[in-house]
Amino acid sequence: MVWDLAAGLCKATLRGHTNSVKAVCRIDATTLASGARDSSIRIWDLPSGSCRSELREHSGDVNALCQVDATTLASGSSDDSIKVWDLSSKRCVATLTGHDGSVLALCKLGESTLASGSGDETIKIWDLTSQTCTSTLTGHTSGVLALCRVTPTLLASGSGDKSIKVWEIPSGTCEATLESHRGDVLAVCRINSTTIASAGGDRDVRIWDLTSHSCTATLAFHKDSVTSLCRVTKGTTKLVSGGKDLQISLWS
Repeated sequence: MVWDLAAGLCKATLRGHTNSVKAVCRIDATTLASGARDSSIRIWDLPSGSCRSELREHSGDVNALCQVDATTLASGSSDDSIKVWDLSSKRCVATLTGHDGSVLALCKLGESTLASGSGDETIKIWDLTSQTCTSTLTGHTSGVLALCRVTPTLLASGSGDKSIKVWEIPSGTCEATLESHRGDVLAVCRINSTTIASAGGDRDVRIWDLTSHSCTATLAFHKDSVTSLCRVTKGTTKLVSGGKDLQISLWS
């Protein structure tokens, strides 16, 4: 569904996937990508609500999507791979392998650098030019479910071990471990260069100060797991959260 946040109204419902949608990614002001349990990626034209194209190469759920540049999209799947797509030609131009579990999260770090989080409890850093893994970050004791670039040299990760880790890039050093959630950390989101938000299976959204490594606020409204977070800058709303309770909450 596509929502008008100012009016609180659903503007469009995009239909085409044959199973649950697990990831969405903005391409530009009129284009959206979605990934689903039907192993497909769909590219949508928002003004018309129509599907422009369908990308099929994965053999498992498409769990994560990340825009690399204006014409390049990366996808992570339960087939343990990451695929890189040329949206102009609608072709897969690279397949990155190395994880020993489902790829659950993706995050762009730089012009040609991508981070991936996996059920194998690791984060891998990829050079998209050489199509190679340049480093593997270890420390989580459960699957890495969420990733977020905080600054050009800081990456945040959320895990099934109920923690958030903050990593220095490119050294791969864990700068901090943030613990307060009582369930899986399912989403992390940058607010600014020293502040992130996290959400998870405990139904809460938490705000973290990365300078003091402390939780500064707990936002409790959802009645089930909070599975997604998104920062918006239009108007006074700063953060949007979505949960398994079928609610979307707007926070300011």
